[in-house]
Amino acid sequence: MTHLLLTLVSALALSTANAAEPAPLVADLSLSQALERLVDDSPLLAEVQGRVDEVQAGARMASVGVQPMVVATGGFAVNNAEAIVSLGNILSTLPVPVDPATLPPDLIIQPKQQWTAGVSAKVPLIVPSAWASRSAARRGVTAARAGADHAELSAQAGLVRAAWGAWVADEQVTVLNSALESARAHHDSVARRTEAGLGTPLDVLAAETEVLRREREWLGAVAQLDGARRAVGGLLGVEGAVRIAVPDVDRLPSLGSVSASEHPQVRANEAQQSAVRAASHAAAWRHAPTLSASAALMASDVAYPTGETEFWRVGLDLNWVLYDGGARYGMADQAAAQRVQAEASGRRLALDLSRALADAEQAETTARQTLALAESGASTAAVAEATATRLYEGGLARSLDVLDAQQRRLEADLALAGATAAVASARVDRLLAMGQPWPTP
Repeated sequence: MTHLLLTLVSALALSTANAAEPAPLVADLSLSQALERLVDDSPLLAEVQGRVDEVQAGARMASVGVQPMVVATGGFAVNNAEAIVSLGNILSTLPVPVDPATLPPDLIIQPKQQWTAGVSAKVPLIVPSAWASRSAARRGVTAARAGADHAELSAQAGLVRAAWGAWVADEQVTVLNSALESARAHHDSVARRTEAGLGTPLDVLAAETEVLRREREWLGAVAQLDGARRAVGGLLGVEGAVRIAVPDVDRLPSLGSVSASEHPQVRANEAQQSAVRAASHAAAWRHAPTLSASAALMASDVAYPTGETEFWRVGLDLNWVLYDGGARYGMADQAAAQRVQAEASGRRLALDLSRALADAEQAETTARQTLALAESGASTAAVAEATATRLYEGGLARSLDVLDAQQRRLEADLALAGATAAVASARVDRLLAMGQPWPTP
């Protein structure tokens, strides 16, 4: 009866061996292909580019104050009454005889109906505050572009980390699948020895429990792998599981010698400081007068009081705001505060980048040392498992010794996968802290 129960339990457990498999892939890419696709299809980078375009549009709007403005007009009007002064009738009442041929035409003050058309232009000549504002806006565009460069670097780093995270999840599935096969093999061995009278039902139950645990862990690892691959797809703007082939840990990209001033965040901060300085100058120049030239040309189907159907006008316009309620002083104070903030942000950024680089260097050194230990530990655990299995087959070890050796090898193999990914992650952090992209061939 005991053997029958054990057989039934074993059959039930082993029947669920392949109950789940990783989800099918919608794309299988190399890391270089994925990085190129990231630039083209990433929703995050598209959003960042949209913000850059918005800043560029703002800079174009800021240039309006120094650009000429040309306006065309046209109209039709119907008045309730017309007003016409007949100069001929007035002059004919004079006692002095007047030649009718020399009488002037009627003077139209207000026609009954009138069509008009015209064009006018205004050209700024001296507008210091507008020039400074335009300069500030252009420097803001430079800062936005540098910020977009950093966003692209960060997105690349995030994709590489996600790719390695999915690799670790894949390795976990492989390791757990191998552990599951080892647990099943040991279960079969224990069952045979028990039937031969060399074991106990308790050993069979312990082996069966180990199989069930390994299978549960394997199913969880498969679900984690699917989630990691979907996360990679999400970064690429793809719905579904995407696998990225990562390079061997011994072939990680080398580090260049980029100057700290070339870091996108540093360039963005320097451009921002330049922009707030220009904004401060713009606020100061608002106290100065402005000078512009204007011209206008009008035409009408009804003669103007001059007797002509067309007229033109040119002029110079001087505008000097003597008091505006204190708005200019408020803008100057605001620009000064922004300048202090930008300068403080620059000092903090330099410290943050220096610390991030030092932390990443230390993390990679530690990760490589940990990887060496993990490789040694995995090799030792594999030998220990094989030895325990042989000893058990020869009757020189217990079933629990084999289970313990299998558990130690599983932990060592998982630690090896994690240590490998940690080395790659630290290299990503170093590249990001130096402002370098992940190189593509």
